[in-house]
Amino acid sequence: MNRLDRIGSIVGLLLAVVVIWQSALIPMGNLSKPGPGFLPFWSGVILALLAGLLWLGSGERKPLSDVSKIFIAGGRWPNVIWTAGSLLAYGFILEVLGFILCTAILMFFLVYFIGKQKWWVALTGSVLVTWMAHAIFKLALKVQLPAGIFRI
Repeated sequence: MNRLDRIGSIVGLLLAVVVIWQSALIPMGNLSKPGPGFLPFWSGVILALLAGLLWLGSGERKPLSDVSKIFIAGGRWPNVIWTAGSLLAYGFILEVLGFILCTAILMFFLVYFIGKQKWWVALTGSVLVTWMAHAIFKLALKVQLPAGIFRI
């Protein structure tokens, strides 16, 4: 049994109980016409289920010490920090540069520097992913995306 997994599942379950309890106090609505409590309620239910699965599966997994040794020894922490930092920067500069340019830069950075791909693979992938995301959000879903300083 992994003690930290058990503690995490208890914390998750307690949080889920609070979310379910508080969301039940506001109008829930139904599936065809959801109210303000609908999404938090079902999010709490899903969190409770996941916490329960973590509790049940905590006895079958490797202890955290073994997993963390592999993670730290594998040198993956810098990639995690760079990825989190790039996503944070993306959030700050999205309004300034606009969706297309900012997303293309983010994708290129993640694929080239974090994913260690060739520059032409990173460039092609970032252009294609940006184009597809723009097509899905702007054209298909009609979501208002930031145009940025270049108005693209």
